[in-house]
Amino acid sequence: MTVPHQSNRSGKSARSAYIPPHRNGVARITHGLEAAILDHEPMRIASLDPDAGPRVYQLAVAGPAALLVAKLIKLGERVGQGAPERIHAKDALDVLRILQATHYGTLVAGLRSHRSSEYAKSVSEDAMAYLTAYGRGTGALFAQLAAEAVGGDPVTGASFAALADRLLAAVDS
Repeated sequence: MTVPHQSNRSGKSARSAYIPPHRNGVARITHGLEAAILDHEPMRIASLDPDAGPRVYQLAVAGPAALLVAKLIKLGERVGQGAPERIHAKDALDVLRILQATHYGTLVAGLRSHRSSEYAKSVSEDAMAYLTAYGRGTGALFAQLAAEAVGGDPVTGASFAALADRLLAAVDS
């Protein structure tokens, strides 16, 4: 399990969250999840196994803008680390799928709401900076990675770039 750095730890160098009664190390602190503190919705989650019975839990699930921020932070940090073996084309495809599947107004509203949060503002700004640097134009790294994930389809890269441009223009306006 991963959690944002605000999860009951005051030290900036902490690596695991303090979540009593669980042991240290049960949840790793990960940069990029901060937006989910603000941007989440209740969702009913049922067992995937029909033989397990009618168990249903209501959980707070990150909203689409928070998911987008988390994916962009993951990709951007890996590019910045200069670790190509840790950069996966599927992550860029996940970003594209969020851009395609989520109502445009929902993403814009979510990203704008992050600006008013002490928890989400900085990480969301970092995510948009990564999208600007690596997502604009069909030759951009994230667009190329998304296309690579589906076998090199040039329409995928163009779609990524167009949706990234549209989102960035709306969030900045």
